[in-house]
Amino acid sequence: MVLNNRAVAVGPSMVTVDTTSYSTFGEFSAFLGLVFDAVASVAPGRAFQRLGLRYVDEIRIPDAQPGNVEQWREWINPELIPQVALKATASHREISGVIDDDRGRGFGVRFAWHTGTGHVVQPQGPLIVPNPSEAGPYFAIDTDSYWNFVPGADILALGDPVLKQHVDSLHDPVHEFFEMSLTDRLRDEILVPGKL
Repeated sequence: MVLNNRAVAVGPSMVTVDTTSYSTFGEFSAFLGLVFDAVASVAPGRAFQRLGLRYVDEIRIPDAQPGNVEQWREWINPELIPQVALKATASHREISGVIDDDRGRGFGVRFAWHTGTGHVVQPQGPLIVPNPSEAGPYFAIDTDSYWNFVPGADILALGDPVLKQHVDSLHDPVHEFFEMSLTDRLRDEILVPGKL
């Protein structure tokens, strides 16, 4: 089911909810609760092997130039930009990196970032992107906070109140990694407070 900015897909072994119009986590979490309740009403007790909360953020800055790694240093935490990528060169250069963070008891975070030109989230497709940016240079932050079933853990099923608690707990690492990635200049000049 697709509703302009949200899509819900339900299959025998998965439930996915996507949105291109995100206001707050509280609002999105409440919507997830409605989806889980609806699925539980027709398939009660279905167990989860994995829960994931994934955010893909495109950061764009004024007067950005394709392939210029140096331009991101004032906007993105410089620790995400390796010194070797800043070596003077006449060529265009893109960078990427990944951190896999195992938090124990089945919880973890896969945090990835890269530079590029165009769009990470395609503005045309089944979901409408409200007010899409012009295609151009971006810094992408892709954070997947997840829980995987581990042997010996309690079964997590639709209708179980612990399910909502697990989903809520997945948001904290996403917020943590996102905030660590930014500079105060980006927060003050580009971002709108309260979006994550």
